[in-house]
Amino acid sequence: MAWNRVRTAWVAAAAALVLVAAAGTFVYFRYFRAEEQLPVGFTIAVEPDSSSGNRLWAFPAGTVDDTPDGCGTAPWAQQNGGRDYQITEFVVTIGAHTEPLLLAGADVVADRTPPQAVDVFGCRDDERTPAAFLHVNLNENEALWATSTADAFTTEPLERELAPGASEQIRVRAIGADNDYTWRLDLHIAFRDRQVVHRIDNNGQPFVTVDAGPGSRDLRQ
Repeated sequence: MAWNRVRTAWVAAAAALVLVAAAGTFVYFRYFRAEEQLPVGFTIAVEPDSSSGNRLWAFPAGTVDDTPDGCGTAPWAQQNGGRDYQITEFVVTIGAHTEPLLLAGADVVADRTPPQAVDVFGCRDDERTPAAFLHVNLNENEALWATSTADAFTTEPLERELAPGASEQIRVRAIGADNDYTWRLDLHIAFRDRQVVHRIDNNGQPFVTVDAGPGSRDLRQ
C-alpha cells in the first residue's frame, strides 16, 4: 500500500470528484445527494499510522525466499507485492473551518473472496493497539467507535462533534479474517443541516486486507 502523505483539500461540489495531490497519493471520491451539491468548508486528510505496532504482510505464495532482518519495512513489502495481513491501519484528520460539523457515522463498502495461499512475514505488537479508534470489522461489514482497556473492549456508533476551527485525528483500524477483503470507507458528515458522504480509498483503488488460505507459509521470525 502506498502511504504517501496527502495534502488537505477543500471539498468541492460535484456528483463525483477525484482529487489527486501528487503521483501515488490517496484518491478521494466525494459525492453528494442531488439536493446537496453546495460548496462546504472542511478538510480531510489521510496518512499512515506511525504509532501502529502492525507490520505484517502477506505475499504471493512462494515469492518470499530471502527475508530481511527484523520485521522488514513497508517499502520493501510494497516492492515485493505485500498486502496487509488481517489488519489495515491509518489516520484520518478532519478539520472544521468557520462552522461546526458532526462526524455522524461510517459505512464499510466491502467485497470478500476466499483467502489464497500466501507467504506471511513481518511483526505485530498487539500491546500497541490504540485506546480509542474507529474499529472497522470487515467480517461484519461495520464501523464503530471503539475504546479498549486492559479490562474491556466497548463499541458505539461513531459521533464526533467539531467546533469551528477545531480538528481531530481519528485512528482507523480495520480487521478481517477468514477471507480476502477489498474495501472502502464512507464517512457521514453533518454540515449546515446537510449530510455529506466522503469516501476514502487507496489511490483510486480499494484497501486490501487479506488472510492466509490453504497452503500458506508462515515466515515470521
